[in-house]
Amino acid sequence: LNEGTNDNTFLGFDFTVRPSDGLSVYGQLLVDDFQIDDRTASDQEPNEWGVRLGFYAADVLSGLDIRTEYTRVTNWTFNQVLPRNRYLFEGQPIGDVRGNDYDEVAVTVRRWLSSTAAITLGTEYRRQGEGRILAAWTQPWLSATDGYEEPFPTGVVWRTLSLTAGARMFLAGHVYLDAVSGLEIERNRLHQKGDNRTRPYLHLRLSILLSTLLRPE
Repeated sequence: LNEGTNDNTFLGFDFTVRPSDGLSVYGQLLVDDFQIDDRTASDQEPNEWGVRLGFYAADVLSGLDIRTEYTRVTNWTFNQVLPRNRYLFEGQPIGDVRGNDYDEVAVTVRRWLSSTAAITLGTEYRRQGEGRILAAWTQPWLSATDGYEEPFPTGVVWRTLSLTAGARMFLAGHVYLDAVSGLEIERNRLHQKGDNRTRPYLHLRLSILLSTLLRPE
């Protein structure tokens, strides 16, 4: 901007409110573009923004934590007429890990068995539209004759429901186990209408922590 060249500026802020011990309400708001005027065809460009809202409560019951999050990023967010102004690094999104044109809600319940062991139950539901940060900047609103509106999410929506159960704990003092099993239910996978799949999975990660005390001679 200081050089007088075309840029892609954003406005945003984060917040965290802790009304009491163990309770947090937090969020992020990002505005890429927000239309105020309604006089020309270019003013019909959809608003481009992202929001994340979360709620975390620790020790709701003895050793029980709950977290809920909702994320929404509209189509065209992070995109721009000049490819160099898109929020990507080596082709991957840096503004949001899933890019744009999606929303997602997640709920996690964690029960602490001790200070180093916990079991977790979670569920996540995501809708992903066909919009992409790398999509061509086509500006369909310029050719609209009676205003422009687009659905959210756009195109064939890829829907995913995940149900998970996990455990993490130290074994024998120096061995750390992190295990997650789940069921993933997909509809219109990869935006292919009618491609519906259900996939069970199991992730195991075992870490061995070795340490020694170094004493100077």
